[in-house]
Amino acid sequence: MRGAHHGVATAALLATLLISRTGGAEPIVIPITGGIADFSERGSSTIAIIGAQGFSLRSFVSSTFLLGFLDHRGPGERWTVGAQAGGIDFEAHVSFRGVSYEHLGTLTSTAGASVTLRSTLVLPPISAGPVVVTNPFTFSGLFSNDEPPFTVELVGSGTAMIDLWPAGSLDSPLWDPRRAVFEFSSVAPTPEPTSFVLMGAAASLVTASRRWRKRNSTHR
Repeated sequence: MRGAHHGVATAALLATLLISRTGGAEPIVIPITGGIADFSERGSSTIAIIGAQGFSLRSFVSSTFLLGFLDHRGPGERWTVGAQAGGIDFEAHVSFRGVSYEHLGTLTSTAGASVTLRSTLVLPPISAGPVVVTNPFTFSGLFSNDEPPFTVELVGSGTAMIDLWPAGSLDSPLWDPRRAVFEFSSVAPTPEPTSFVLMGAAASLVTASRRWRKRNSTHR
């Protein structure tokens, strides 16, 4: 399964760096109240979400950020589908409190974002044709800015609709995921303490990556 996975120790260290950078200011928690993410290994993938305090984010999502689409598994197995995107290559447009932040993920932006969507399910029995499975998903994300410095933590949930196609052989049948559509509900969960640490770590990683790219571009 593709996707970047960081250890808890590394996450805690990066979160500490974030708190130091923002002077220990409390993050702003924004519930996501609507929107959709449409992911496909064979086509374009997009995310467009809205939340409290005038927050919105929209972006095309590179296939390199997708989770689970190359992980073909058999009936009865646990499987996770979604996306984990962030850093210098996650280009997005964000609006927050009446201010627009363009071209996140590029050298010209002082802001950055990261998002994680996951839906874990037990795969159904194999069938002669494709099926659509519905399953809950969770969402966490982070938006940070350098000047003025602030951090926004995003929380959300909803229902995923997943297209599965039969593959493999008669002796070893597998499911081939083709597309997953994530519809956000209007009620967002409160993140667990571990989620705060991981989202804080993601913010530090986004900021460090952006500054590293800017510094190297200047010295060339």
